[in-house]
Amino acid sequence: MLPVAGGECFCVWRAPESTAQRGAVLHLPAFGDEMNKSRAMTASASRRFAMQGFGVLTLDLLGTGDSTGDFGDGSIGRWTDDIGCALDWLDTRTEGPLWLWCLRFGALLASPVLNRTHAKASLLLWQPVLAGAQYLTHLLRMKIAGAAPGDRQGLAPLRQRIRDGHSIEIGGYGISSRLACELEKAGLDVAREDVGRIRWLEVSASAAPTMSPAARARIAEFDAAGIDVTGSVLQGPGFWQSAEIESCPGLIDASVTALTSESILGIPRDSAVL
Repeated sequence: MLPVAGGECFCVWRAPESTAQRGAVLHLPAFGDEMNKSRAMTASASRRFAMQGFGVLTLDLLGTGDSTGDFGDGSIGRWTDDIGCALDWLDTRTEGPLWLWCLRFGALLASPVLNRTHAKASLLLWQPVLAGAQYLTHLLRMKIAGAAPGDRQGLAPLRQRIRDGHSIEIGGYGISSRLACELEKAGLDVAREDVGRIRWLEVSASAAPTMSPAARARIAEFDAAGIDVTGSVLQGPGFWQSAEIESCPGLIDASVTALTSESILGIPRDSAVL
């Protein structure tokens, strides 16, 4: 367990299986049930990364998974502080380039984490959420769809409850007004001076997978800003949302390639204040 302000975060540490460390990887997890459904995939990927010489730390943010606290107390600001503690811990045990491995909602934490730590890190993105406002709308629609016909509300009344300071429950998770308001403003926005490389990976169940237009547009924006970014899409299941536990070995293979092909030339933590 990792001590953090107000509690402890459950962590799994996989030491690099090599005397020549290639770097460190910190996992920023998905949200709610998406995190739970992704555990098998993230564990498999973590083992593969460690076999390649990376120290890998995965954690349950405060109030989630096996960590202490209540989910309703969670917020982007609160979780950013937890991740800062994880980076402090990593900095004493690893060397070489730092990668933030972001799954879905975890991508929305990348910018505040980089701003908080002043760490020069690269990003490995798995099916990233691009805009918190759209993700919140998705969650609210899930609540509407899951309600009994007589209890269903529209988006407008639910948003008003949030503005009035009330929490809302979605799929068994109590989302506070603070978290909902933070989501409205959150996005995958990183500056060239804060980030090293961005390796963006998506999966699609279609026979001829293509990257979403929104992803292509954001990648183009990063490229125009002078950030070293590449994006690719491969065929595979949406393991973070499927009813059954799914795996996507090709995604792990592509991630290993992204990490190992450039780790020697990765961004050093020369400007990190961890």
